[in-house]
Amino acid sequence: MYYTILKLPNIDHKIRISPITNEIFFNICKFIEENDDEDITVFIDEVLIELIQDKNIFNKLTRVDKCIILTKLYEQYIDPNITLYCSHKENSDIRNVNVESASIFKKIQDLSVGYFKTIRYNNIEIEISAPSKLFCKSYDEIMISMIHRVVYDGEEYYFSSFSDFDKDKFLESINIDLFKICTDVIKSNDTTLSLIDIPDDFEYENIYISYFNNSLYSLIKSLFSFDVKYLYENSYVFCKAMGSSYDHFKQITPHEFNQFINIHKYYNDKMNDYDNQGVDLS
Repeated sequence: MYYTILKLPNIDHKIRISPITNEIFFNICKFIEENDDEDITVFIDEVLIELIQDKNIFNKLTRVDKCIILTKLYEQYIDPNITLYCSHKENSDIRNVNVESASIFKKIQDLSVGYFKTIRYNNIEIEISAPSKLFCKSYDEIMISMIHRVVYDGEEYYFSSFSDFDKDKFLESINIDLFKICTDVIKSNDTTLSLIDIPDDFEYENIYISYFNNSLYSLIKSLFSFDVKYLYENSYVFCKAMGSSYDHFKQITPHEFNQFINIHKYYNDKMNDYDNQGVDLS
């Protein structure tokens, strides 16, 4: 099977990622339509675990890594262009701004913070890095998400793989103010970038991303906000036009669907032209 190869800011080698099929795409859109941020975040992580071929990589990912992966997959398998919705500075008007995925991809990469700080406590090493969780419901959760790796008696553990109970138990067991350390990291690395290159006198608000809020999550949520009814209509059109099954439709990518439909339309229009001209193709 074809796969995407990516080099991520915080991973020292290239990773291989399987395509986003219509089935995966539909399910992400369904979760987003339900609009429960915690459920969406959990499901997106499950999707990444499924798509990343080296399963040991997932626990090493920061939120920027995850956003880079999802944006690249969107560009390759869904649509090379992104529509961002900008609010007017003085009224409730909304303007759609089309941006190339490659441009967004580069902005997210530019945001990356290659920061790691190691704290030693007794026989424990604790590594602080950029947040791993794509969506955090509180400032404290962002800081907890910055605890990257724990080494205890020579054994290495990735903190994101701990259950919430084990995370709380670990934090209670150490006499270190990790929150203060994480706050210092945030203050020294808090960078904000605009997603759209527009002049200052533009009448609409720009859209910004930052490492230490939920703006990256909001971007991903916006990318995958599709009308689920429209997606089912697409599956019907494909099966009807191609004489194919729904199971086959689920296994192709959204981009492949568009290609098949465009080719079908092209040849269908050509056949109609021949009919109108009285050309006998038998």
